[in-house]
Amino acid sequence: MAEPPPHFTVVFETDIDGGAAVEVAVSTADAPLGAARLYELVEDTFFDEAAFFRVVPGFVLQFGISADPDITACWKDEALRDEARVLSNTAGTLAFATSGPHTRTTQLFFNLADNSEKLDDKGFTPVGTITGGFESLAEAVNPTPGDKSGVDQAEYEEKGNDWLLAEHPGVNKVLRAYIK
Repeated sequence: MAEPPPHFTVVFETDIDGGAAVEVAVSTADAPLGAARLYELVEDTFFDEAAFFRVVPGFVLQFGISADPDITACWKDEALRDEARVLSNTAGTLAFATSGPHTRTTQLFFNLADNSEKLDDKGFTPVGTITGGFESLAEAVNPTPGDKSGVDQAEYEEKGNDWLLAEHPGVNKVLRAYIK
């Protein structure tokens, strides 16, 4: 895979609010490993048709499990080392999810609010900042109202969008992601 340029923009075309696009400015200086992984995943079309499987209003909007379980399986054990946080988890940043030290793989979330006090010291390293489309994210359908954990991630990883869309009709998706 090619090295990412020092600065690039990722466009996430979504079906939120009638088809909003979210643009994220990324600098490899802010999170070199995370930026390179994001670039690679976008170039590999990993996020195309991936659902926003965890919606916590006023907190985060999470995605990053492929629509195709075979693709998810290829990346499941490709964890990134942690890296120093340069950006803070403020409203409008995009960060990798983590379940502990050195566990970042493919899951990302948009910070819907200033979550710096909750997340900055817990290993959540933002990789970019939204430059367009932030307002539309508040309109994302919550597939599990009242449950901050979101959908059953193990089921989604194993069965992909066929399962997810049957169990949670109306869930929003990234239709396509690309480098601008």
